[in-house]
Amino acid sequence: MTELDNKSMPPYAKTLKIIFKIMPTILIVLFILVIIVLGGRIKSKAAILQAEKLAEAKHENPAINIVVQKIVGTSIKDKLNLPGTIIPWESVKMISEVTGKVVEIKVKEGDRVKQGDLLVQIDPRDSQNNLNSADAAYELALTSQERAQKLFDMELMPKAELDRVNAQLKNSKAALDTVKLQLKKCEIRAPISGIINSIPAKVGLYMNPFMPIPVLELINIDKVKISVGIPEADVDSIRGLEYFDVIIDALSGRKVRAKKYFLSHQVDTMARLYNLELVVDNPGGNILPGMFARVEVVKKAFSNAVSIPIYAVISKDQQKTVFVEQDGKAHLRIIETGVLEGWRIQVTKGISAGDKVIVVGHRSVGDGQNVKVVREVTDAMELVN
Repeated sequence: MTELDNKSMPPYAKTLKIIFKIMPTILIVLFILVIIVLGGRIKSKAAILQAEKLAEAKHENPAINIVVQKIVGTSIKDKLNLPGTIIPWESVKMISEVTGKVVEIKVKEGDRVKQGDLLVQIDPRDSQNNLNSADAAYELALTSQERAQKLFDMELMPKAELDRVNAQLKNSKAALDTVKLQLKKCEIRAPISGIINSIPAKVGLYMNPFMPIPVLELINIDKVKISVGIPEADVDSIRGLEYFDVIIDALSGRKVRAKKYFLSHQVDTMARLYNLELVVDNPGGNILPGMFARVEVVKKAFSNAVSIPIYAVISKDQQKTVFVEQDGKAHLRIIETGVLEGWRIQVTKGISAGDKVIVVGHRSVGDGQNVKVVREVTDAMELVN
C-alpha cells in the first residue's frame, strides 16, 4: 500500500491496522502473565499442602508398640565352655609274667571283681616241676650245711669250706623262692577292684611276657577323670579354681560337679593346650569312658550386674546403643559392654537398675519416638514362655 493510500484511509482503519500489527506481542505478553500467575498459585497451594501434611504428621506421630525389660541387678559369669573326654579312674592292661598256656579264664567281660580275685590260670605244670626240683636241691643244701657246721664245730672242716656250703644253701633258697614266685604268677589276679573291660586272651593261647597282646583289661570307674585342654591364655584363671560344672550330653545333658585333680605344667606341643584333669564320683557307673563332656570354666563372676539380651544392642558407627523407654518416648543411649554369657551381655556404662530397655520393637523406633509399652518383663526369658 502506498503512502497515498494511507492518506486516503479513514482514521478507524488506521487504528485497526495498528492493533493487528501489535496483536501477537500482546498475546505473548498475556500468555506469560497467565503462566506467572498460575505458577504462583500452584506454588502457594503446594506449600499450603506441605505445611498441612507436616502439621498433620506432627500432630498424629502414631506410637509404636514395644516390649521393655526393666533392669534389675543379676549375676553374670565370664566363662568358657570347653570340650572334654571321660577316661577311667584306673585302667590296667594285664600281661602274663610267665610262659605258658592259658588253661582257664574265670571271668567274663563286664564282670565286677575285687582286688586279689583270680582271673586267669596259666598252666602251672612246668612251674610246679621246677618247684619240686628246686625244693629237692634246697633240702640237699640244707642237709649239707648242717653236716658241715658239725664238722666245723669239731674243728674237722676249715672255715672256707663252711662258707662255701653256706653260700650254696643261700643260692638254693633263692632259687626255691624264685620258682615259688613263678608258680604264683601262673595265677593272674586282679591288681585293683574294677570291671573287666576286655579279654583278648583265650583258653589254649600260649602266652609269654613279650607278647603284645594283653591277657585282659581291667578298669575302675567308681570315679572317672575328665581330660580337658586349656588354652594358654586361660591357664592363669584356672589355677585358682577347684570345682567345675560338667555337662554330659550322652546322659540327657546331665550336669555334675567335678573337682580339679591335676593341671599339667607343660603344654602339649601339638595342640598348644595344657591338660586339665577333673575327678567325678561315679557310684552308679552311668558315666562311661569315652563319653563327650562339656566343661564350664567360670573365670570370674559378677553379682548384681546390669545385663540385657544381646539382640537389644544396636551397633552403628563403632558405637553400641540401646533404646530406653521413658514417659512414653524412646530415648537413645550409648552404652559400654562387658562379658557375654549365652544370650546375655553385661552393660558397664549407659544404663542402670530401674531403666526400661526396649527389647522388642527397638529397631523400628527413633530417638524421641512416641512408643506404647504392651508388655514389661524383668527377664527376657519370659518372652519365650
